[in-house]
Amino acid sequence: MKKTIKKLFIATSLLFFLKNNVAMASDWKFKSSNEFKNPRNSELLLNDYLPYNFELAFDLKNRSNGVEFSKKEKNNSIEKLSNELEDKILKAVEVGGGALFAPSGIGPDIPDFHYAQINIRGSFLKSDTKEYLILPKGNFELLGEFSNSLIYKGFGNFMTSLNGLIRYNITPDGWDLEPYIQVGAGVVYTDANKPTENNPIGQSLQFTFQAGAGVRKYIDKEKKWSSFVEGKLGHTSNAGIAKKNSGVNALGGIIGIRYDF
Repeated sequence: MKKTIKKLFIATSLLFFLKNNVAMASDWKFKSSNEFKNPRNSELLLNDYLPYNFELAFDLKNRSNGVEFSKKEKNNSIEKLSNELEDKILKAVEVGGGALFAPSGIGPDIPDFHYAQINIRGSFLKSDTKEYLILPKGNFELLGEFSNSLIYKGFGNFMTSLNGLIRYNITPDGWDLEPYIQVGAGVVYTDANKPTENNPIGQSLQFTFQAGAGVRKYIDKEKKWSSFVEGKLGHTSNAGIAKKNSGVNALGGIIGIRYDF
């Protein structure tokens, strides 16, 4: 009896799913043949659907205008639309690596804790370039960062973190160099909480704060590619969640490369 009820439930769910999808397809067909005749409606519907299906949005737009394109022209236009959307979401990508060392003379005196670090960053938001209050001419930038660290001296083996960064880029006129300052915070997962004796890391889940400064130099005429060097202070602790919370304050630096879309 239970198996029969289960089969009936699955069959009913499939029928409901098919019915909804047929209704959605019919609705889009109606819109493409009626509402898309209005240029304003065409633009609104295209913008709503564009992030999900470039090819269908392209077909609907040009069908409403009575325009026929070759396969090559169509593919080029779809690629252009895709690139434009990607540019809106992701402004730049950075990859860098280096090392940090503790104790650093800042904060608690702990046993040696040294680690090599690799960072992958994405830039998602950039403000207009101008003078902000007392700051020199520049712009603010919001970045996301995935960081993986290999502990080669001290407790544990690794630290992995996800972080958010706020950066201020200083952009003097006519310079190929672009200095910047930044701060950030995030969450860390590590196995450095074992062994527990004399260990400044109280648990596997940690929080991190970082502050740093660097300089970037463009290496091509289009100012797409650049290299950078950066000094940073990285703080890692559990914010008092665990009994042990002396934490780690490490100083170091990274070098890397960046590509601006």
